[in-house]
Amino acid sequence: MRRHTTKLVLIGSLTLLAACGGTGEAPTESTGAPSPMTSEAAGLTGTWDYVLDDAGRDVVLGTFGGFVSADEAVTRISFNGNDWWQGFLFDGELLLRDGVPAGDGGTFVLGEDLIVMTGAHGEARVTYEWTIDGDSLSLTAVEECALSGSEMTCRDDQAEMDPVMLLVTDQTFTRSGDDPSF
Repeated sequence: MRRHTTKLVLIGSLTLLAACGGTGEAPTESTGAPSPMTSEAAGLTGTWDYVLDDAGRDVVLGTFGGFVSADEAVTRISFNGNDWWQGFLFDGELLLRDGVPAGDGGTFVLGEDLIVMTGAHGEARVTYEWTIDGDSLSLTAVEECALSGSEMTCRDDQAEMDPVMLLVTDQTFTRSGDDPSF
């Protein structure tokens, strides 16, 4: 049964990618394929927050090697058009490095129930099942792919996925604002 589910997820991801030129990025010229749904059309535009528990906060703080301390840590995801960014608020302040959130960002394409997000400077792609219910956005990672040149390695078992990625993105977020800027 799991194999069948995996094939459906991969077919959905490939369909979304094919609609966007096969790269996970928005097409730069007309491909004849239908335009992908944008964050505005899907109700995603803006910022979404998830407050980490103490253990999650400690894991995230550990990734910054002692340069940051805080009593509260929040992971924030923002969507605008077909761009996204993820960063951290520590005690209510968004951590910026060189003027951008210290986290990740990139492009995404949407399907009815899947969102394919490309980040890490084009070296990672994560496919999530997503839903919005009122002011709650739920993301559930169903595939994580590492891209290196023409090689792509994908995992569909959460036990094999990056635990920090899961901690900061595989959550139910609460809408925190309509302005996607930082």
